Amino acid sequence: MNIIPQTYEAHYMQQVLQENFITENNGWEITHKPEERAFIMNRYYWMENLTDSRWMYYKKKMPFKKNENWTLQTEIELLSKDEYGHFGLVWGFDQEFDRLNRFTVSADGERGLVMHFQKDHHWVKHRYQKTFSSGISTKNVHLTILKLDDYFYFLVNRKMMYMCERSNFADMGPYFGYYVEPGLFIRSSQISLERIIMTESAKEDFEALYF
Repeated sequence: MNIIPQTYEAHYMQQVLQENFITENNGWEITHKPEERAFIMNRYYWMENLTDSRWMYYKKKMPFKKNENWTLQTEIELLSKDEYGHFGLVWGFDQEFDRLNRFTVSADGERGLVMHFQKDHHWVKHRYQKTFSSGISTKNVHLTILKLDDYFYFLVNRKMMYMCERSNFADMGPYFGYYVEPGLFIRSSQISLERIIMTESAKEDFEALYF
């Protein structure tokens, strides 16, 4: 992959959302159904997919314009003992929910996946899968999506997994949220959104900016 990341000088990062799940009053879905559970308790957002074949998502609205730069970060713990399926983040979809993007890791900790697809996986425009050579622990997975101008960057446990041009992804709407495949039970201790205000610089490298 011959994509060279642009380098920047950050002016500042403006916090837009910092959710630590202390209260249920911040708009996250709360539900108790035969096919799913989602609730806030003990400073965690708990999400369980009880179906055999249907994936679930839990969304909020992302308050950014299309051309703004931003970063989305979360910490997720897998509670289910089922080693199949994926969990993580979705973004870029609207109320019609026709196309969306996902950034997930597998329940066995062996793979990461980035994909732009149609609802129910009828159509896939872009797909990238990475195998983690030594695996990752699913007890506390830190996922980061970083959008900088014409590129997306995807980090697992603060290490770069993939980067790709923005044109490969759905840009239909402002919603983002959690993604949970059948048989999996996860909980999240935090999720945050920050707006990135920056100018281009030839002197500062990408990792120094972000970390």
